[in-house]
Amino acid sequence: DESLQKRGRLQKRESFALVKGAALLLEDADAGGLKDGTSSHDVTSPVKKGTGASETQHRHLHAMLEQLRPEDTIKLAVELESVSPVRVRYLIVVSTLASKQESILLGMDFPSSDSTHCTIGLVLPVWSDTQVYLDGDGGFSVTSAEDTKNFKPVSMQTMW
Repeated sequence: DESLQKRGRLQKRESFALVKGAALLLEDADAGGLKDGTSSHDVTSPVKKGTGASETQHRHLHAMLEQLRPEDTIKLAVELESVSPVRVRYLIVVSTLASKQESILLGMDFPSSDSTHCTIGLVLPVWSDTQVYLDGDGGFSVTSAEDTKNFKPVSMQTMW
């Protein structure tokens, strides 16, 4: 059963660190980087489950993972400031190992902080001409294929 073996490789566990609105992929030290067939659909987090912001971010991370294909991996998730005080937005960097190592930026929207479901509100491919510019106010802009999008993380620590 080749399909079962492939599925097992696609469900390899990866860890994330959640810090003030950012989720960062912690790659396996002995893995020597990313291997073919890795996925982030079964995520373990070093953050203790409890109440508060880390619990919310943990639920949001799982909801975002449910939107992705098995061959996709979240490399970075950053909570963004939103115009709406109720809506919660994230910018995530997603890599795929389907054919080549390709990356894309996705904007994920939650209707409220208590929501366990999200929608994809932005799809921005990372092309060879993609450029990132830092703003003076803690935000940044991404220009790809002559399209510019502005983002502002919830905190400067989140950005770095």
